[in-house]
Amino acid sequence: MRAYVEAAFDAWDDDWQRAFFAQHWSPEHTRIVEVCGEPAGRLEVHERDDHVYLANINLLPAHQGRGIGAAMIRGLIDDAAPRPVTLRVLKSNPDARRLYERLGFELTHEIDTHHYFRFNPATADEALCAASGPQTVAQP
Repeated sequence: MRAYVEAAFDAWDDDWQRAFFAQHWSPEHTRIVEVCGEPAGRLEVHERDDHVYLANINLLPAHQGRGIGAAMIRGLIDDAAPRPVTLRVLKSNPDARRLYERLGFELTHEIDTHHYFRFNPATADEALCAASGPQTVAQP
């Protein structure tokens, strides 16, 4: 994460990062993810009436690049349905942006440092149906 923050803001300040984390971390919204009984990462999720906000997703390096993050996000999408899932990602993290786009998130807007995304289950289902073409249903 440090490399992405440094790229986005041209700096890293340990004291500021610790203070920010202490002020904003909410254990009641944090889910620890385990792989084979061992901690592998975390999701910080904020439930709203009209959407679910994915505030943070982190995986330990040993668990990255194995599809675990995608599975975590798919699980969150399933749990949130029919509500949309929203998130933001640093522009300096193109791998994360590609992951979210591959999972069906759509860019809603951006600021100097961040992209904002939304996964809308209704829209995603329509796009999936359109992409798969006509279907034939067998009659009993």
